Amino acid sequence: MRCVVFMFSLSQADRSTICVLEEKLKDAVEEFINVDPQDRWTVEDLISKYSRKEPVTAEDVTLGYVLLSLPEKVVDLSVTKDANKEIIEAIMRSANQAGFRVESQQ
Repeated sequence: MRCVVFMFSLSQADRSTICVLEEKLKDAVEEFINVDPQDRWTVEDLISKYSRKEPVTAEDVTLGYVLLSLPEKVVDLSVTKDANKEIIEAIMRSANQAGFRVESQQ
């Protein structure tokens, strides 16, 4: 399985990290960009929806990380050259359209 470490900050003191399958990454970022940080039920639902549930195996590949900071309105992507470029570009477009600054290291 191909995964990305997804770290998100809803406030200065409220940070979480989950492992997201590559094919779900764009949807996860888009939903977290639009979440109300005060709506704990929705936040918990999104964590449950996008967190990888399968056991880790020796064949798994970690492609990098995505950091989403709602307070700073920043999406920082650092992925390997093996990451799906279309997914990464779609995330960058979505973040820009939502008014987030995008930083990328590929």
